[in-house]
Amino acid sequence: MKKLLIGAVILSFTFSAAFCQMPYTLSVLQEAYQPLSGATSINNNISWGDTNAYSVPLGFDFSMGDKTASAFHLSCRGNFISDTPGRCNMFFFSGAALNDRSFGGNPSLSPIRYLMSGNSGNQIFKAEFFNTGFADGLCSSNEVNDSANMQVWLYENSNIIEFHYGPSYLPDSSCFFTRPYGPLVYYIQNDTIWTGAPHHLSGVSDFIVSGDPANPTFYQDDSTIIGLSSFPVNGTVYRFSPSSTGISKIQSVSSIKVYPNPATDFITIENAYGSSVIILNTLGQVAYSSPIWQDIQTISIKHLSVGVYFLQVVNKDGSKETRKVLKE
Repeated sequence: MKKLLIGAVILSFTFSAAFCQMPYTLSVLQEAYQPLSGATSINNNISWGDTNAYSVPLGFDFSMGDKTASAFHLSCRGNFISDTPGRCNMFFFSGAALNDRSFGGNPSLSPIRYLMSGNSGNQIFKAEFFNTGFADGLCSSNEVNDSANMQVWLYENSNIIEFHYGPSYLPDSSCFFTRPYGPLVYYIQNDTIWTGAPHHLSGVSDFIVSGDPANPTFYQDDSTIIGLSSFPVNGTVYRFSPSSTGISKIQSVSSIKVYPNPATDFITIENAYGSSVIILNTLGQVAYSSPIWQDIQTISIKHLSVGVYFLQVVNKDGSKETRKVLKE
């Protein structure tokens, strides 16, 4: 068994850069986990360990933050990295070093695979760690039975990123995750991993998913690192939608209902089940975001200042429906 997680990653938390606008908004959804069927093998049935990494072609250009790539570096440290020269951006979706459950034997018991769905211009790249084990155990030999299933989805049209969590067997998830942080799901922007320069160089920023996995917060690292309290349960989906940088990017359509308008304390949204709602101020800054769990859902706007806002519904396919609303 190997030592847990790369020390350099932890250093990136300790030396955070100056605060900037949040690059993504986080929505938490519930969706039945479906293992990838008919997918292309990445590890070619060969047993792998936490030091393995693979360059995976996307088949389209994908923007992650300010970096655009047509391929990603998929690491068995539970992350994927923009395959860009110089600095890069990366997402971690587990926070633990992963390992093939064959433990060095062949064939592989933990396939890594990917597939493309959808039509050109609106494709979704899906990569999966199926029946993965963990490389590092801090508890007992019984940890060899622990496993998890995880997928990464990248949406061509909208640059939305999703992490899908499937069935897992983790009686004590603290066995595999850096103490005292817990499971770590986070985004690193402008990293220097390709250049070999220290992670604390100016310009590197970390954004962390923290707290209850079913209702987490998403914040920029301020040197106080708080990970998830436990591993996400089967069916959990974390959706990271790129933050809007201006109202000019918003497109209005008419398939949902939003009322009353003007509103004082509450707004009701109809016909948007399974989507997420984002409320933007006139500067394009996010004032509120939440998943939509019901066909008719009421949200509180009591905390908003009086003024004009743009209520944006982000659908599963990445399309957006927007209403201009007035808070009185």
